Amino acid sequence: MPLPDGVRTSGRYALVLRSLQKTGEEFDVGAYEVAIGPNEGSPLTRYLRGRVDKACARLASVPGDAHPRRAVARAELVVPYAVLLRTD
Repeated sequence: MPLPDGVRTSGRYALVLRSLQKTGEEFDVGAYEVAIGPNEGSPLTRYLRGRVDKACARLASVPGDAHPRRAVARAELVVPYAVLLRTD
């Protein structure tokens, strides 16, 4: 589906979400690892360093050092989960 007029993107990929809500929940980034791609299995803290975008992560079998962070939003991930944005 085309993006609505006025929607700006910062990348080629987007997550498909519903029920977006503000939150102040804390979570431990150190408990996660990269789930797919060439960095699969890498600590999420290392992968996100210097990045300002998104990542696909899973709970690590062996958590790393604690890195608590506060989330600003929470949403439900829905089918098709992720999409490639085309600008043509």
